[in-house]
Amino acid sequence: MTDKPTKTREELAATILALMKASPECHGVSGVAIAPVLKPEPGHANWHAAFTMQGKESVPRIAWQIGSKIADEFDLA
Repeated sequence: MTDKPTKTREELAATILALMKASPECHGVSGVAIAPVLKPEPGHANWHAAFTMQGKESVPRIAWQIGSKIADEFDLA
């Protein structure tokens, strides 16, 4: 069990999107989806983020880094 605070899917997505606004590399990210991990390992996040992009751009590395940072800080409620 972890002592991380929890957030809803909507709160996690909003937090990630807010942080991405400060990164010009993330201009093509059009959305964030939060999905639970079915059998999370102890000490690991119980969710992960997925990103939708405008056009055919690849998800920028900084978006994945932001998602990982938030996953380290919060669990999915």
